[in-house]
Amino acid sequence: MKYYHDEYEGQREFYNRVGINPDFSHHTDGVDKGNLYENKNDILNIYSVLFQAIKYASRIRIRGEKLPANLVLNDLNRETAYIFKSADLLSDIEKVYFGAASKNNDTYHTEAKYETIDYSTSEGLEKLLKIVNSNKFVKYHIDCNNIIGLSQQFYKSVQDKNRFIKGEDAEIRKPTILSDRVYPYENESNLEFEDIMDCLNPNLLQREQGAYYTPVGYVNKMHEMLYMAIEEDPDGMDYIIIDRCAGTGNLQEGLSDDILSHCILSTIEFNEYVILNYKYGDKCLVVIPNTDALAYDIIPAECSGDSIVNDFVREKVNDPNCVIILMENPPFTESGSGGIQKTGKKDNLWKKSYVIGEMRKEVSGVVLNDAANLFIWSGFKYYLTKSTDSYILYSHTKYWRN
Repeated sequence: MKYYHDEYEGQREFYNRVGINPDFSHHTDGVDKGNLYENKNDILNIYSVLFQAIKYASRIRIRGEKLPANLVLNDLNRETAYIFKSADLLSDIEKVYFGAASKNNDTYHTEAKYETIDYSTSEGLEKLLKIVNSNKFVKYHIDCNNIIGLSQQFYKSVQDKNRFIKGEDAEIRKPTILSDRVYPYENESNLEFEDIMDCLNPNLLQREQGAYYTPVGYVNKMHEMLYMAIEEDPDGMDYIIIDRCAGTGNLQEGLSDDILSHCILSTIEFNEYVILNYKYGDKCLVVIPNTDALAYDIIPAECSGDSIVNDFVREKVNDPNCVIILMENPPFTESGSGGIQKTGKKDNLWKKSYVIGEMRKEVSGVVLNDAANLFIWSGFKYYLTKSTDSYILYSHTKYWRN
């Protein structure tokens, strides 16, 4: 029995003991060969720790990387490892999760079997070393959530969008470069990816992908004001930064991982959400899944959409010890001009939202003709409730005239 009080000390000694130097870039406790590790001083609830590892494995899949065959849950003090097979948990790994991987895990359970290894003995350590040195991976399915990540992995070898996505001989249908990680895509056609086809190219992360691109100089100025808002955060208070119209995240480019960990991001178009989640899903507090509810409808309890997400954001906004910082460049979309795009179709969806109905009760005139005004009005109405809250906003001059 060990007595580690510092998890990092125990983790370091464990890795030295088994002779590996894992990759920590996935925000996990380590990935090495065919194993994903989740280390705890004491594991009191195996399934809670397992769910945390599953969320990390989900991020690996979304990024199109090779999925380790084993999830190794390591009780450092008891010198006991619990080994789950990723293949047995694939249906859960292929889901998308939001929020911190370590949160809201206590109710998870699975019937998947696992192996228990007591490595305090030489026999147990020898058995564990065989797993530690295994280099096996598990294949997973292709879908809209991981198509961006897979394209980026493919482009490392071949920078040809058509070769990746087009036709019956495409990489996604007959994997060669990606054959070590994915099953062939077998749907009737590739149309499932039509909305994000234009994003599937070697220059995916270039700034042009932002539908409402904010110039670099403006972004830098927003960051300058963001730092001021964070510095004004009273001692002892948490803070969150909310961008409800993040697009593909160019306002967040250049922010430190520490600041990103306080960010809640959302966007309306599904193809933008896919890119946003790919870029920031493992860095931000939440990248809100694309739903039928528009971004400004998240807070009101009466609105439609993902209630779990709504409750999470609402809890932060209503927390008296949490400072809210809105940082946004809302889309300028006038009624009758085609509207905000959704799943490739142009429609004035914002005119059908819950919030526009509430806004009409307080505001009248031409201000109701622009979607940007809906973001701004709802920002002040539902998000900025305390004197410590801030709004860093770019908008057209006509809003201020109105």
